[in-house]
Amino acid sequence: MPTNLNSIIIIILFIIPGFICERAFSSLVSRERRGTTYIILESISLSCLYYGLFSWAVILTLPLYDLHKARFVFILFGLLFVGPIITGIVWAKIILSDKFRQLQKWLGITIISPIPKAWDSYFSKGIPCWVLITLNDGTKIGGLWGPDSFVSSFPSPEDIYLETLVEVDENGNFVEVKEDTKGALIERDKIKFIEFFKYHPKGGEKGE
Repeated sequence: MPTNLNSIIIIILFIIPGFICERAFSSLVSRERRGTTYIILESISLSCLYYGLFSWAVILTLPLYDLHKARFVFILFGLLFVGPIITGIVWAKIILSDKFRQLQKWLGITIISPIPKAWDSYFSKGIPCWVLITLNDGTKIGGLWGPDSFVSSFPSPEDIYLETLVEVDENGNFVEVKEDTKGALIERDKIKFIEFFKYHPKGGEKGE
């Protein structure tokens, strides 16, 4: 634990911004749990990168200390706490974007995704779609993965909630939306595989 004012200042300046940035990033991108030592080192590294990225803002803010202390404190608060949140969110959005993947392909490089599982990678996009789930016993469940649906993310056990269920025939074709459906919750260990189909708000069947 910090024992003096200098230690507290060091923690605020070189750990807190990076920690906040990482937390904002992890709120959108599922990541593995890490030990305390790793978190501290990562926070320090991210803080240094953050200051490097916004060094111009720090330089412009310093003269305000003598000229306008209230404004200086307000801007400093933004740099230490608000800026890292925005940076973490933007960072996550870039990592998850299709344009970022296209850029990697164009450059001929592959950056290892921080997302640990394909389950999290796909559902983190939040794209509505028709879903056909085949259970381990061969049973097929059709439904809509939409804005009111939900999936758990790593490291929690995977499960999926579909907001709307659809009747499925023996060939796996969608027939019609079930009457009075309120959806269904399905555990990952009951699922053999999942198929996804384009969703059209005015279409009732998969692919239409």
